[in-house]
Amino acid sequence: MTMTPRSTFELLGVLLLAWGCGDPSHPRRGAVDAPCESDASCVSGLVCRDGVCATPLVFPDGGQSDLPGPSRPDRYPAPQDEASAPDTSPSPCKLSETHHEGHCYLTLPGPLTYGDAVQGCVAHGMKIVAIESAQENEHVFEALPPGAQSAWIGLIRASVGSTTFFWDIAYGGVAPTYLNWAAGQPDNATGNENCVVMGGLSARRPADQAKWTDVSCVSPARDAAVCERLP
Repeated sequence: MTMTPRSTFELLGVLLLAWGCGDPSHPRRGAVDAPCESDASCVSGLVCRDGVCATPLVFPDGGQSDLPGPSRPDRYPAPQDEASAPDTSPSPCKLSETHHEGHCYLTLPGPLTYGDAVQGCVAHGMKIVAIESAQENEHVFEALPPGAQSAWIGLIRASVGSTTFFWDIAYGGVAPTYLNWAAGQPDNATGNENCVVMGGLSARRPADQAKWTDVSCVSPARDAAVCERLP
């Protein structure tokens, strides 16, 4: 059977039709892989990405990442630097307590003797506070009631007339590694000043605020006491 050759115009029409649909080396303008400068350079449904027309990226929930419109940082947040991330972990302390450096603190209202303070702390499953740093001292001071002149802490004299102090027997009688005496303290002025208080916001002398003074363990009763525990 003899094939009738097509005319030149027929062959040219076929080629134009094929190129119009695009081929791998000459993609149709605006089609996939065609060069582009913006989304407007691409046909409907495609976006301009990395200089060529492409299909939009799709997230698992069906959203499209690079279609025109607002970004979606709420669904796909950037990783946050651990150093700058806020601490959202729940506090291990009770609502009535404050938290500092892994310890919980509770302020007991007075009037209290030193014995009352110790027993009150025990009743809450705590110990009378032992202060080990300037930062902890500041935290305890800030936890005191605004009207308190002084509050019991757990420092006691080793023996009558001794110049040595140690933390309450609840801590095994360990020696303090941090001290914050007020000017001229300890002085054992009455001869039986075997316990220690911290000056409060209403201390008689502003210079005594957050400072320590040796006093009688019994009289007069004090405005508050601070308890401490590990959670």
